[in-house]
Amino acid sequence: MNFDTFKPPIAVISLTDICLLNCSFCNNSKKYSKNNIMELEKFKIIIEKFIEQGIFSFEITPTVGDSIIIENLYEYFDFLENHPKVEKYFWFTSLVSKKQLSKEKFEKIFNNRTKFYTVVSVYSLISTNFFKKTNSTLKKFNIFKSNLDLLLKHVNTTVIVRDRTDFSILESICFKKIVNECKNSNII
Repeated sequence: MNFDTFKPPIAVISLTDICLLNCSFCNNSKKYSKNNIMELEKFKIIIEKFIEQGIFSFEITPTVGDSIIIENLYEYFDFLENHPKVEKYFWFTSLVSKKQLSKEKFEKIFNNRTKFYTVVSVYSLISTNFFKKTNSTLKKFNIFKSNLDLLLKHVNTTVIVRDRTDFSILESICFKKIVNECKNSNII
């Protein structure tokens, strides 16, 4: 890597192409492989290469997969958090995991992080709308809602809720309730 002519302000890294949703607007359904997870050691090498080139901010993004499915995801974040040259890092997620995350796993992912920002894609707070956008199941919707509730109650980091919905009136009321719960916390 050499950024002689242009150095991007942030490096965007996708840790996996595995996603538990099948959103109509996403390119993931057209991928050839759906079982790749970047190993932690490879991730560390990539981060070091970017730092050598003067890039100190990172985005862990679900380009075509959501890293929430990675069992040791917190270890990737621990590396970024503890690296003296990393300035900040963002994690984009749908919060749809294989099962509801435990409070302990949430704490491993979120707590005691000062350089960490989370962006949650909210596809819908109403099950039927969630199904339309994600081609998903009630089980996955319930996992999303449970994980979001846990996030709102126990998170100790900055969270940005990204509206990915076409809100109905009822849904707007639900979303406003979430925003009101977040006003006095680190959730934007």
